[in-house]
Amino acid sequence: MIENSADVVWHWVDEFSDLEKGKLKAWLIPTLEATQKTLGTFPFDVHLHMHRKEKAKEPVPWANTWRYPHQSIHFHVDPSYKLEAFLNDWTAPHEMSHLALPHLGEDHAWFAEGFASFMQAQVMRTMGIYTDEDVKNKYVSKVTKAMPLLDSPSPPAELFRELRKQHEYPAFYWGGATYFMRLHEMLKEKGSSGLPELVQRYMECCRKGSRRLSDVLASWDRLLDSTACQSIFNEYSEQPCRNVVSKALADTY
Repeated sequence: MIENSADVVWHWVDEFSDLEKGKLKAWLIPTLEATQKTLGTFPFDVHLHMHRKEKAKEPVPWANTWRYPHQSIHFHVDPSYKLEAFLNDWTAPHEMSHLALPHLGEDHAWFAEGFASFMQAQVMRTMGIYTDEDVKNKYVSKVTKAMPLLDSPSPPAELFRELRKQHEYPAFYWGGATYFMRLHEMLKEKGSSGLPELVQRYMECCRKGSRRLSDVLASWDRLLDSTACQSIFNEYSEQPCRNVVSKALADTY
């Protein structure tokens, strides 16, 4: 069943009762609103595909983002969980954050997942689930926990691809997030409110025209009248992972 409502297209792939649909909408509509308040208004409709997954160990055991034929997210959910459990789950803020960037391809999956991991905490702060201090502590604790796998002389982009092949997903995701931790702190030092402000400007001017990572970085640097975004990215292609990750932690503390 397909249902439209204010820039959201609902695809009820499996059967849900009216009560269950109401609960899932009470979760996803405010989460989408918080995502767009944080990152800017999406210049397209968002298609939400709802799949039923009963007897799961968590409210959202699986979700992923599709880019064709629409900008879509597929949520596999156990509707027996309470609304509060859904609202406190990071999955929807993470997947919705993905839509702020175009599909970047396999080689740059670390950048896409790092962005969504960084931004999920920003969205949850907008929702009132996290405080500013909670967000900072989340970044530091996640990266610190992953440090044994990130303490490497290999360049981050190369190491992250290997971590993904080895299914070391927390280190892969949060290693990638350190790029955005670096950029966020740099922007705040220059008087901005941080990376979400830049992404809001990008969403308004450039999101629909972006197709590749190079487009994203060029747009961000143009908006900043800077070369910082590309320069930090170059560090992730060239410098030892242990060095760039340690710098991100030091900047964030």
